[in-house]
Amino acid sequence: MPQRPDVPCADCGRLGWRSRTSRPPGQYRCHECRRIAAGRRAHERLRDIASPAWRPKTLTCPTCTAAFEQHRPNQRYCSSACRDRFPRRRVSGWRSRPKGSTTSRGYGNEHHKARKVAAAKHQSSDPCVRCGSPLGQMGPHLHYDHNAARDGYLGFSHAKCNIQAAGLEGSRRAHKRRSVTSQRW
Repeated sequence: MPQRPDVPCADCGRLGWRSRTSRPPGQYRCHECRRIAAGRRAHERLRDIASPAWRPKTLTCPTCTAAFEQHRPNQRYCSSACRDRFPRRRVSGWRSRPKGSTTSRGYGNEHHKARKVAAAKHQSSDPCVRCGSPLGQMGPHLHYDHNAARDGYLGFSHAKCNIQAAGLEGSRRAHKRRSVTSQRW
């Protein structure tokens, strides 16, 4: 065993004690540097520890063609808005297209105001507009349900009932689209 510290820290250069379990020179980190690295966010720790040779690059966004500097090794777009606009590989279901803003989907400020007014009148014995069973106490398990045209509201329904109805409506529309496209050929 050495009589004095002789392994330099890869980050700060402070000398540390060598042992049979310590990392080789160039990879050794002192306790202070390890403590600081542990407090960083995950992608910063990965950048520092897993791939010390990684450096930020200036790239061009494939969506808006703006130049930007990478913050992570796997970053390809300048912002989340550009990432969501870029056409991805087509998959079936909810990932196939961007979902849009809450207001464009009918859950903006007007929806929250209408829900708040309806929640003030809510009683736990009120029936679900979809299944007819009692709703129970107000909470996140209750949805303020739009009508089919999405220009008004039916009332409160269980989250399960509302999501099930939306799924049935979506599959009905998809089946209708498939039958129309198959008739063209």
